[in-house]
Amino acid sequence: MTMSEQHINVGLNHSIGKVTVDSARVTGEGDATRPQLVVPLSFALRGRSGDAGQIAITSLMCQISTDQQASPHKAVCAPVTLSLIKNMAVASQAYEWAPTVTLRFPLTPAEIASLETDRHLHPGELGVNLYLGIEASVVGLHTVGPGQTDQGPWDSQMGIASYFGHFWNVEISPLVLQISQEDWVQKILPGLGYDRLRLVEINLPPPLPEHGNAVTEFDKAQRALDERRYGDCLVACRGLVNIWNGLRAASKSTPMGDVLAKERQWSPDDPRRTFVNDTWKAVIDIVNTVHHPEGQSKPQEFSASDARLIFYLVTSLSEYLGQ
Repeated sequence: MTMSEQHINVGLNHSIGKVTVDSARVTGEGDATRPQLVVPLSFALRGRSGDAGQIAITSLMCQISTDQQASPHKAVCAPVTLSLIKNMAVASQAYEWAPTVTLRFPLTPAEIASLETDRHLHPGELGVNLYLGIEASVVGLHTVGPGQTDQGPWDSQMGIASYFGHFWNVEISPLVLQISQEDWVQKILPGLGYDRLRLVEINLPPPLPEHGNAVTEFDKAQRALDERRYGDCLVACRGLVNIWNGLRAASKSTPMGDVLAKERQWSPDDPRRTFVNDTWKAVIDIVNTVHHPEGQSKPQEFSASDARLIFYLVTSLSEYLGQ
């Protein structure tokens, strides 16, 4: 069931129409540069004759949350506000009609990662369940100008205008966004750039047992990476590698994989021993190249991707070693 519908109630539970969302039409757009969750809303306002006065929705403030009350403290992202005043996009007519508006919720990479983390924590769920809370500004219109009984005080060439009477009490219960796993993966994640970009959670700084300067040491490397000083980033990573070698008494004769194998009781043919030995040695070779440029025919230059790779390798390995 992808359709969710609620009454738009004014005053003492008087319905002026309904608002509907079809979860099957929710998409993602903007790619990884500017990811947005796109939610179309359809309004069905009851027909009202001219002497009964038009009613219009002039603005919406909407937020998406993870609980059924669409609570602000459970919000998935920042709320969005949409003005509907131009051309009175959602106003009652003498007949029933169903205008549609589009909500766009900007998402940060961290917010996308949070949604994905929650989705993977509940693999048995049939889909992603979110809740759309809507606060609407509803007004009564007294319209003047060409084609109206009241011509108003302005020149007819200025077109029609309306006086607003704001209704104090407007209530709309939260709508359910019940998005299937298939639609989430095929219609939403690719539009958010998540088919090419995957977010990996890394604790910064990872632990450095018995070393009180973990924050300082990792900050040196991260700051150099952020400031595009890629060689300095690798030099700082070399310092981190040396700290770990000292803490674990690792050396050429007793490589890091062998140290972990003894600590964690791995068997001699455990592939983790070989993996850690080879990866740790590869990192050491790179960071030593930066620190000892002598003997090179020309200075080695490292790119952003080189520095990023080594920084994340050292960070991930540090987290692994500290477990």
